[in-house]
Amino acid sequence: MAFNIFKRKNKATDEPINETQIDETLSPETKKMSKRKKLIIAVISLCMVVIIAFGSYILSLFAVKKDYEYVASLLNLPEPVQEETTNILTHEIDDCTVTYTVKANYTLVGRVVKKHYYLPYNTPNKISRYDFGMAWGEVANEENISQIKFRNDGQRFLHYEYPTSLNEKLGSREAIVDSISNNHIIHANNRVLKLIRNVKEGQYIKIEGYLVYVHFEYGYGDWNSSLSRTDHGDGACEIFYVTNIIWLKQA
Repeated sequence: MAFNIFKRKNKATDEPINETQIDETLSPETKKMSKRKKLIIAVISLCMVVIIAFGSYILSLFAVKKDYEYVASLLNLPEPVQEETTNILTHEIDDCTVTYTVKANYTLVGRVVKKHYYLPYNTPNKISRYDFGMAWGEVANEENISQIKFRNDGQRFLHYEYPTSLNEKLGSREAIVDSISNNHIIHANNRVLKLIRNVKEGQYIKIEGYLVYVHFEYGYGDWNSSLSRTDHGDGACEIFYVTNIIWLKQA
């Protein structure tokens, strides 16, 4: 004997009701509402999939293990350390060979005073997606840096303004401008790019890598890094091929 346990029954005849018959008895308005409900559920499900996928992608851009170094004090940070060396590195991008001529090993310990992002729509912006404005020495101390207004004009220049009283406090204009640099940051690999993305203005970091001259096979001319901390204006920016970033914390 067979039982239709889960089938609905017609109360008048006590016979199982065919689902097709039920559908046929529904009004057009009810059928339309049912289809709309299914469509809404499908759209919501699709949106959730897209949101989760997009969130995972964004997380993948930033997710990286950061290194920390504990220091006795974040006051009066030391000047950058530069040691002359030579090497040649190359990178193929956009069917263009980019050649990096290494001029010096370079370690910069400082406070991030400005971070600017460039859309990677051309080859130079793809190899250097960020500029870091950095400060060290007494200038980087809170009571001094808070008096300086920084601005990046989007053309690879860092501009800053400060009151004359800061000149008097620190002794000279050079005491200020020689402790600030604009760095065109080139990431050595994807891990470094993720580290760069994690850097925030106001943080204290140690950046390790090389000062380089950059030659593009065609179309963009050359970028030559400054090799001095005392030059100013056009051409005074550091072209910094970064191999690692370490976050500084006070012990």
